Amino acid sequence: MKLEKQVQLFNFIGLQEVKLRLELNMLHELILRIKTHAQLWFYDGKNEAGKIVTNANMGYGTCMLK
Repeated sequence: MKLEKQVQLFNFIGLQEVKLRLELNMLHELILRIKTHAQLWFYDGKNEAGKIVTNANMGYGTCMLK
C-alpha cells in the first residue's frame, strides 16, 4: 500500500467518534496479525472530480467474484 493511502486510512479512522475509532483500530490490528501479507487498500469514496460518490471503505485483499 502506498504511503499516501496509509495516511488517508489512518486519517479516516482518526476522524471517527472515540468508541468507533478504538474498535476500528483493534479490528485493523487483529486482521493484520491474522493476515500478515494482506493487500491493504483504502478508498475515500470520491471520484476524479473530488465529489463524494460513496462511503469510504478499507480492505485487506482482493476477491474475484464469478
